[in-house]
Amino acid sequence: MNFIQTNKKEINMLLVFTIFTLLQFGWFILFGLSLLTNSNLADSEFIISAIAFTVPAIIGIILFKKEIIESFAYFKEKTILKIVSVPLVVLFTVIVEQTVMRFLALGQPENQEQLLETGAEIPLIFTLLVFGILGPILEEIIFRHIILNRFSHYIGTAIASIISILIFTFLHTNQLSDYALYLPGAVILTAAYLISNRSLAYVMAIHVLNNSIAFIQLHMS
Repeated sequence: MNFIQTNKKEINMLLVFTIFTLLQFGWFILFGLSLLTNSNLADSEFIISAIAFTVPAIIGIILFKKEIIESFAYFKEKTILKIVSVPLVVLFTVIVEQTVMRFLALGQPENQEQLLETGAEIPLIFTLLVFGILGPILEEIIFRHIILNRFSHYIGTAIASIISILIFTFLHTNQLSDYALYLPGAVILTAAYLISNRSLAYVMAIHVLNNSIAFIQLHMS
């Protein structure tokens, strides 16, 4: 009971994430609206994905706005160096992922191809807003702040890190071959979070920049 009371906000956020992102509750909302308006809203993969990320992301930002704002304190010292390190970490991530892809002779992850198809007919700005900004913000709140940071007080940082990395990786794909592509990114984001004294702002910046660049490249290809 003490665990629940102490982490009530975090548990509520995990429930919101599960309902909207994992169980796709947004589809049921769209299905109901489709029946009322005699439209095909429930057939739009992008709208379904947008609800799945946008609703819990906004709720997460509201619930954890204090933690997010406070995490910017990491940039107070050696500001320029830390800002420059963001694209450098992204570059390192890309190099590692490309190396893994070539070594294992793998193509683009199926999840990325599906997201590209989903946003193919949508203006790039909206695709970036949902998948490049809100998605990463939501995932950092869930996987780094809640699962890693909060739960590490009960199970230790090492175990919490492993659990965070594995869940993050497994939720991004159900293809065995793609696990090798998502695992390095999960490890790098986790390491960046811990090295930055658990700064949400820092790891969010890395994740947002990484996703945005990836979607711009996919959109232009």
